[in-house]
Amino acid sequence: MEDCFRIIFTELQEDSASLYSCILVNRFWCRIAVPILWKNIFIYGKYSRKKLYNVIIHLLPQSSKQLLFDNNIDLPSLSTISNKPLFNYISYLSRIYPGFIDNMIQTLIKREVGFNKFQEDYKRYLLEQEIYKLFIKNCNNIKEFSWRTEKPLFQYPGASIFFSHLCSLGINLHFVTSSSLFGMAQICQNIEELNIHDCYELSEVIERKSSTLKKFTIRPIITLLSPKFLPSLINLQYLELNNDDGYEINGNNILIEKSQGNLLEINIYRSLEYIDPIFNKKLINAIIKYCPKVEKLMIDVDPKNLDGIKEIFLNCRQLRKVYFSTNNQNLVCDELLEIIVKFSSRSLYEFAFDDNWNFSVSGLQSFFENWKGRIPLIFHHYFCEQDFWTEQHDMIVKKYREEGVVANYGSLY
Repeated sequence: MEDCFRIIFTELQEDSASLYSCILVNRFWCRIAVPILWKNIFIYGKYSRKKLYNVIIHLLPQSSKQLLFDNNIDLPSLSTISNKPLFNYISYLSRIYPGFIDNMIQTLIKREVGFNKFQEDYKRYLLEQEIYKLFIKNCNNIKEFSWRTEKPLFQYPGASIFFSHLCSLGINLHFVTSSSLFGMAQICQNIEELNIHDCYELSEVIERKSSTLKKFTIRPIITLLSPKFLPSLINLQYLELNNDDGYEINGNNILIEKSQGNLLEINIYRSLEYIDPIFNKKLINAIIKYCPKVEKLMIDVDPKNLDGIKEIFLNCRQLRKVYFSTNNQNLVCDELLEIIVKFSSRSLYEFAFDDNWNFSVSGLQSFFENWKGRIPLIFHHYFCEQDFWTEQHDMIVKKYREEGVVANYGSLY
């Protein structure tokens, strides 16, 4: 009986109003529905954040409440509610969204006219510390976490269990210290997805966990990252290297080569002031040789290397989505359209390009005409101020959309 109710309530997990109604039926329904409701509490747009924050504050242990009270941190829930909560609600959470705790601190401790900045900052420091301790000690079902605090989270009670269960970890090195990184590396056992923002010298930390990583993302500046850990990323399936400063990214080819053909998605992007044709050719050759299973590909392309793009389509027969960016601003590249329609596999159904690609109206029409009989194409272009994409281009796309050749069409910006 209980299993049946759990299956039914799980079907309602995105319908907070219905789940809340189930909770009010009786104790039996309540006991089953509450964990499902709180598992994804952050996806519900209509909940009262202030009420949610007060519930969480009320879950603080007495020692934390006393610490806050002793430091003149006046939170309503500390004094107005005395009954013990019916559930340890946060223990059901599956994810803590980035910025949630920051927003909670900002809401509960507001700046006031004539405030003492030192005192207010210290209050926020203490409240943040106690909230993180609460989450880390009680949330054993968290699979995704974004570390955006200077607090030494790996030292908090329950950290060994909390971090050992994580599958996805985001790290912002603007906040996280080197000692915290190495401490975290000691206890993270099952990390499959690592997202690093503002990375510098992280090679040793990454290398320790490289054998379990399946998804690896680095942004925005990665030129200072030593490539010595790259050969050990043997189970990688998703690779995103986003270098906003525009420098070439050392180690791409090593990553791709050592992936043992397991990469399903490749996203390599940098600022497009210049593309080195030789570097670009090496990258394309690595994809041709080592990525037969890739399904989604996003790379920069030098127009001189279109023969390599042809080879990618001939060797990567599982490609479903492609996005090509370029720094070309003058050359008409109808040849790219011809390559896609002639040599791509029947599994390809989405194509996107940035605003530097220049296609003729007749070339675009020929592309769609030859696409007939295949899966309707999801076709994107980037909005731009260039003269390359005209109303005539839009009319061609509209015509083939009405004929069912194009399934969806629009700008990516």
